[in-house]
Amino acid sequence: MLRGTAGGNRIAIDLASAPGGPGNVTGSIGIDEIVVHLRARVVDGDNIEVLTIGTSEQADTAIDVAVARYAGTPLPEGHSG
Repeated sequence: MLRGTAGGNRIAIDLASAPGGPGNVTGSIGIDEIVVHLRARVVDGDNIEVLTIGTSEQADTAIDVAVARYAGTPLPEGHSG
């Protein structure tokens, strides 16, 4: 975790490798009270990234849907179109 201030704003960055190999990342970037969740995955050699404001679980769902759409595989249960 990296923490500091910039222009009077509190900033925190937390990134960790995610399962599945190099380029897969799970993390968050916080600026004051706003937290942006980052998910990045490599699919067939291409990078898929999502940034979400919400919960960590919503970010997990967003990356699962993005990867499924990119790969042409079924969407996670409970998601259509």
